[in-house]
Formats: sequence, C-alpha cells, structure tokens
Amino acid sequence: MQHLTILTLFLILSVNTFTQGRSDKAIAFRNLASACEKGEHGQPQDSLKAFYWYQQAFENDTILSAYDLGRCYEYGIGTKADSKKAFELYSLCAADTSRLYKLVSGYSLVALGHCYYEGIGVEKDVAKAIEYWQAVLADAYTHWAARRKAEEYLNGINSK
Repeated sequence: MQHLTILTLFLILSVNTFTQGRSDKAIAFRNLASACEKGEHGQPQDSLKAFYWYQQAFENDTILSAYDLGRCYEYGIGTKADSKKAFELYSLCAADTSRLYKLVSGYSLVALGHCYYEGIGVEKDVAKAIEYWQAVLADAYTHWAARRKAEEYLNGINSK
C-alpha cells in the first residue's frame, strides 16, 4: 500500500509540474518511466515498464521524450537494442532548437556525436561527431551537463 501511495503522490506532483509548451501527461509518464528505470520513488526497477512509459511520454510530447526513448533503443533498456532507431530519435530531438528544449536537445547532440564517432546506427564519421560536440559548446543555452559531456568527448579525441 505504501508503494501505491508514493506512486500516486509522484504522479500528482509530476502532473503539477506543467511547463509552457510541454504536455503535463508526458511529464508524468516520463517521470514514472525514470522511476521504473532507476527503481526510485517506491517503484521496483523494471526496464520493461520504463520503456513502456517512455513510449507513452513520447506519444504525448515527441521532442521532450525522443532522447529518453533513443537511449532505450541504443542501450536495450526494456527493448531490443536498435541503433538506427536510436539515431533517428536523437536526430528528431536535436532538430528542435527552441530554448524550451535546450536541456534535452543538447544531450541529443552529444548522443548524435557519440553515434557518429562510434558508428552507431550511422556510418562512422569522426569529423561529424566533432561538429556536433562543438555545436553543444557553442550554444550558451545548452545545459551545463551536456556541455561537460561534449568537452569530455573532445578532450578524449584531442589526447589521442
């Protein structure tokens, strides 16, 4: 019963975090997916449920959840790994350049660079990878964690 109460509160709080331009339902589904993926907020860790809820979030807010679903496909979280599908979803998310989605699109640009660098779902192209990572660093609105990850990749290449 305690798990149900925590989950109910979690969903209520998720729905109440409505932000302009984002679907409140998608945010709730995304938060639930994250809780299932990590085993948090009274949810047992369950990658199948996480994938299901990321799909629901994606269907309710394409751009916001494209990155999360892309990760599922890249790493096989709750589904069979599919590098081409991961690449498509990262591309979809990275294409949105609105300030509202800079956090997620920045991570998608980092992920796309990784895909090009490793040849995940696309032909390997180190120059293109570097372009994506440099684009993350050039954008003042990109989240600091995405910027740090891009710097790590670029520093790793420069040290070789």
